[in-house]
Amino acid sequence: MSIIKERKYILNNASSAATKKLRGDILDIIEKVVEESNPYKIVKKALRITGGKKLSVQGKLALDLNAFKRILVIGAGKGTYEMARAIEDILGKRVTDGFIAIGVLEQACKLKVIGHCIAGHPFPNENGVEGAKKILRILKGTRKDDLIIGLFSGGGSAMLDVPAEGVTLLEIIRLTELLIRSKASIDEINVIRKHVSCVKGGQLACSTANAKMVCLYLSDVVGDSMETIASGPTVPDSSTFGQAIEILRHHGLWEKTPISVRTHLQKGERGKCPETPKADHKVFCSNRVYNFLIGGHESTLTVAVSTARKKGYEVLSWTHALQGEVSVTVKRMFKKFRAFQKTHACVGKPLLLIATGETTMHVRGNGAGGRNQQVVIESLTRLKEGEVLASFDTDGIDGIALEKVGGAIADSETLIRGNTLGLDAEKMALNNDPYNYFKPLHELIITGSTGTNIGDIILLGLQK
Repeated sequence: MSIIKERKYILNNASSAATKKLRGDILDIIEKVVEESNPYKIVKKALRITGGKKLSVQGKLALDLNAFKRILVIGAGKGTYEMARAIEDILGKRVTDGFIAIGVLEQACKLKVIGHCIAGHPFPNENGVEGAKKILRILKGTRKDDLIIGLFSGGGSAMLDVPAEGVTLLEIIRLTELLIRSKASIDEINVIRKHVSCVKGGQLACSTANAKMVCLYLSDVVGDSMETIASGPTVPDSSTFGQAIEILRHHGLWEKTPISVRTHLQKGERGKCPETPKADHKVFCSNRVYNFLIGGHESTLTVAVSTARKKGYEVLSWTHALQGEVSVTVKRMFKKFRAFQKTHACVGKPLLLIATGETTMHVRGNGAGGRNQQVVIESLTRLKEGEVLASFDTDGIDGIALEKVGGAIADSETLIRGNTLGLDAEKMALNNDPYNYFKPLHELIITGSTGTNIGDIILLGLQK
């Protein structure tokens, strides 16, 4: 059964049988990516219990579970609920307690032992702060014979936070709003977030003195760096207060930043506030904290490419580290695709470019939609006959709109149909309003929340 709710309409929008097939194949690839990136499935692959008592993590670490009196689970992120479900299924009654901060659930919670709160995203909320404080209490109460399992995924930066001393939640929200509307990359944004928080950038790992920690990270960031995923709460942080200040200045945000945030960052730069823990911190030199990347953009691209080839496509596996402003990305993408077409002009197979990563949308207007829908609306004038483009956020939530939308799809006829309805694509793109452009055209890819979050996927194809 298809998870894409308007699949029939999307297919019927095609003006030819060839375009309809290409649309269908692209939707199939997106669904396969979502299926294979399910956090429950990924955790079940990464963890195994052997001999009834040994916990194996990716075949790289083996722990004797009988050595621990308690197993406690913590975490945060959009995919963390499904990760926690997998942990409870794998370890069963061995899990004694835990707490995670997650997004809104599409169904009733099935967790038996691990508690949870519904935290905010993209802006933190009071629930997330209280949830983070509860996690801190759990960690501070641990002992040497406890095992902590940490589960972190995309969205965790907003969902898990305790503001630094002297900074309020409202000020963190204001700072987040400034950063999201700027041209700052997610890496830059998280450098700042780490330095106005008590839990990010490795600080959570320092909250327990003796217990062993095994943390699993599911990436939604370009490069799959665990320092950036959920702002790396259990990972050594290489960034500094000085860099956080420089990023704000570089993007023209320093004077707009709340005074309390500026004061805290300046105190940190002068050495009056502790830096985030680095790789040489005693916590990370004690063989006590183990961090594992279990999924991300690269694995997403691998699944998509494999599925496309099985369907008979000649594939250009462009990149698993796609980043940059939407307009720049669109130009680069079509340049790559046109070159791909020239070199494969004599190949009888249909062509498909695939990329994963995460673009940046510079917010200029007040419309509805997100970066994936923006990629598609800014591509409309570039699409030629027989070509189809789709861009989708694997969590099923692309930006802010009246409903949860994962992305959009279009072909060369979409612009014509929009003009017929009196929709001005150029004007609506400038207003960052792709949602209201694609909605009446039935070109939105709607799945609802998928329970995972490993970045975006873009597919541009030609059915010969």
